[in-house]
Amino acid sequence: DDTFIFLQYARNLVDGDGPVFNPGERVCGVTSPFWTALLCPLFLVSDEPAQLTTLLSALFGGAALVLLVGLFPRSGRATAGLAAAALLLLSSPFRVWSISGMETSLFLFLIVLSLILVRRRRFVGAGLAVGLCMLTRPEGYLLAVACLIGLLVRKERPSSVWKAAITAIVVVAPWWVFSTGYFGSVIPHSLLAKRIVYSEVLFSTSAATTLKVLLASGPVSALLTILAIVGFAMFKDRIHRHIDILAFGFLYLIFYMVGGTFIHDWYIPPVLLVQAYGAGLAIAALGDRVAARAPHMGAFPIRRLTGLGTVVVVCAMLVPLTSRTVDVLDAKQQYLESTLHQVARFSREWPHGGSILVNAIGCVGYYGDRHVIDSLGLVSPGVLPSFRRRAWVEPVRMFAPEIVVLGPTAGTAEIEGDVWFQANYREHACFEAGPELACRGGTYARSYRVFVRRNNAAT
Repeated sequence: DDTFIFLQYARNLVDGDGPVFNPGERVCGVTSPFWTALLCPLFLVSDEPAQLTTLLSALFGGAALVLLVGLFPRSGRATAGLAAAALLLLSSPFRVWSISGMETSLFLFLIVLSLILVRRRRFVGAGLAVGLCMLTRPEGYLLAVACLIGLLVRKERPSSVWKAAITAIVVVAPWWVFSTGYFGSVIPHSLLAKRIVYSEVLFSTSAATTLKVLLASGPVSALLTILAIVGFAMFKDRIHRHIDILAFGFLYLIFYMVGGTFIHDWYIPPVLLVQAYGAGLAIAALGDRVAARAPHMGAFPIRRLTGLGTVVVVCAMLVPLTSRTVDVLDAKQQYLESTLHQVARFSREWPHGGSILVNAIGCVGYYGDRHVIDSLGLVSPGVLPSFRRRAWVEPVRMFAPEIVVLGPTAGTAEIEGDVWFQANYREHACFEAGPELACRGGTYARSYRVFVRRNNAAT
């Protein structure tokens, strides 16, 4: 659903309404201005660019894998590089979110590109890539710090450090100026909203829980974590070569643990990137050990065969894993079509004016052709204080929308049981998810109930 939030912002920008979700409301409800800008040309190519968005996301995901191989020194690419790229493919979050139509794969691509350019001492190019990374995700600022650490540890000349830093600032400064003047803040409103909605109200994520989700979100992630620790430990005497990506991983963990922010699946791939890199080092170390114990093999390419063997094993494992990924994506798509698209169609076809209050704002806003009030407060000003106080019915009283959609989120029972709400709204439709959403190894029954104002209920 968040993919359609990006599409809504991009469409309004192309149509001349500015980078907004609802025309006339200057709220920055996206955390990736660069990804939003990349989606704008798609509207010039197609009237329905959702599939093109998925394709663009997939292209960046594939490019990130190719660049990951090139991140290693030339002598280690056949072993460590191929192994790292193959092991990253084992991760379900990487496979799913690289074809989600969101900014995840673009972020991964820019992370690896930045690290490659820094290590090859292309400082202007590195600054450009880091700047774009900062415009793609707020965590891009952590990458900037990690690259700076790498430059200082490797004792690069101060002039080179300044060259990279100034280039990055030149890239991102126009957005700072525009965002301050247009939205009133450099920090995206959606970032502040998620901090409140997910961390303080819905989940109250502790540091320990965040660490568990990031490092042990499944057996594959746990395996990558163990291999990464072994890999970085085996190359501790040359840790200065890898300090930038290692620093980025630690800063990423600290950011979410200290901030207590909730981790969604699409936030995990950057950490998996670090894990896969360290795991590649572990595979290379294993190849070295095998070669050292088999001197009779002579020039036989033990290390290269180790990397290629890893690729073969991973490809064999990917057959059932890819089938599982397709099942998850199919279930997500069927859920979208059986609920959110129906709610969006109802919003578009309901004859009366007025706005619609809903928590799944992406699909409904993009297809519903109606002013949207975000019950989570990501794009609607004035909702967050009520959400923070758990005064669930307050936004309904405040905005008096024509349509209220209650779905699988906090406060639904409280709103339905409110006396004022019962006096002013009545249930008009209910959309049940056709199949259950198969994800995380479980199933979820979802439905959306649509309420309309009583003065129009007879229509």
